[in-house]
Amino acid sequence: MDTGAPRPAVYSDENRLLCAYYISERVVPANTVAVVRFEGVLQFRFGYPNDEALHGHPLAKAGLEPYTAYVVENSPLITEIENQNLVHHSFKPGIYKEHFRHW
Repeated sequence: MDTGAPRPAVYSDENRLLCAYYISERVVPANTVAVVRFEGVLQFRFGYPNDEALHGHPLAKAGLEPYTAYVVENSPLITEIENQNLVHHSFKPGIYKEHFRHW
């Protein structure tokens, strides 16, 4: 991702997410855009924190860096979603951890 001005754009519907952004000119010609597609999306967050405040993010201690993609193992976000669904009468513990990944 371009570290200067990636200008990310996001489109999402009920289970799909598209994220477009400019790629660094050090890697490809200027103004080249990447589009990443995610299927089976349960939830997404966009925006804060910016790179100046990233060290305050809960995953910063685990090595989270700006302008990089990661899969989060043992995600606290998926645990939070599972805990919210404990009240549902047909909830099966572990179902979210089994079927979803945190990027």
